[in-house]
Amino acid sequence: MNSASFRTWHGLSAALTSLGMMSFTACASLQPAPAPQQSEQEARGEVDTTRARFMAAMAASDFAALAEIVDPDAVMIGAGSAGHLEMYAAAGEGLAPEYRIEISPQEFVMMDQEWAFERGTSVQSWQPEGEAKREEVRNSYLLILRNVDGQWKPYREVASALPPPGGWPEDGE
Repeated sequence: MNSASFRTWHGLSAALTSLGMMSFTACASLQPAPAPQQSEQEARGEVDTTRARFMAAMAASDFAALAEIVDPDAVMIGAGSAGHLEMYAAAGEGLAPEYRIEISPQEFVMMDQEWAFERGTSVQSWQPEGEAKREEVRNSYLLILRNVDGQWKPYREVASALPPPGGWPEDGE
């Protein structure tokens, strides 16, 4: 290759390299900015809000609201004590009459920007037909949450009628 051909080839190569870098830079600048990193405290606040919305939706038997709160691929395993089975039987196709749930988290751990878990207890109650007294059943639970499009949603849950480590919290805690 003579020096004129080399200069032409080298100039063409440099031009193509520059064009490629400009294209890469332009494409890179078109990418969405990465989502801001969320602290565990911020995530916990959002999960607290989601939990309050969940309890309200359950009390109102608002299944449309529940569909927005819970991940569409969620799997929930409920407790199976005699009291729980009685409550499920009273529910029929929906929730037991005047159903309520009070959830008391005891631990929250954010594993990364997509996954977190919560452990705690809950009290489910309902009003049996023709009875003066509400029925209550306690649960301990482990809940895995997934951050989907910036919203923490219940993704997997296992509930148990057995007390959590250390026993049931006192009423009002």
